[in-house]
Amino acid sequence: MNLNRGCLLIVLLIGVHFKTFSQLDSQKSIRNLVYLEAFGAGGYGSLNYERIIFKQRNQLTPNLKVGVRLGISTFHLKDFNNKFNPDVIIPVSVNAIFGKTHHLELGFGQTLSNVTQTNNMTFAVERQTTLDSHFTAGYRYQKSERGIIFRLNYSPIISSDKLYNSWFGLSIGYGF
Repeated sequence: MNLNRGCLLIVLLIGVHFKTFSQLDSQKSIRNLVYLEAFGAGGYGSLNYERIIFKQRNQLTPNLKVGVRLGISTFHLKDFNNKFNPDVIIPVSVNAIFGKTHHLELGFGQTLSNVTQTNNMTFAVERQTTLDSHFTAGYRYQKSERGIIFRLNYSPIISSDKLYNSWFGLSIGYGF
C-alpha cells in the first residue's frame, strides 16, 4: 500500500515538473501573428491573423509548429454601378512550420471569394461565391519571441472551375 502511494506521489511530482517547464516554454514563445500579405492566397493583398495551435520538439520533428490562419481581403469596393458593394476574399489555411528562426513553411487551405459581376443577359450586378483551394510552400523568418515576421512563399490557387493560378506571396507582420 505504501509502495503504491509512493509511486503515485513520484508520478504526480514528475507530471507537475514537466507541466511547469512546458508552461514556461509556451509563455516565452509567440502564438499569435498579424501580418499583411501581398499577392498570396488572399489575392492582391490581405490582412491575416494566425494562431500557433501546436508545437512539438523531438528528434523526429525538430521545431515543428502548426498554425491556423484566417485572412480578409477585398479587390473592388464599388460595383459596376458605382455603388459601395465590396468584393470579399477570405483565405483560411493550416500551415506546418519547420525550423527555429528561419523556417520552411508548408500549408493548404481554402479561399472563399464573394465578388460582384455583371449578368450577361440582364446587365444587372450580381454576386458570385466560389471556394478555391490553395497551397503554400515557402520561407518564413520568425523568432520565438515577440517581433517582426517575414514570409516569402509560392501559393498556387486551384479554382473551382479547375484553373491553376500561380501566386507568389510576400508578407510582413508582427508576432506576439
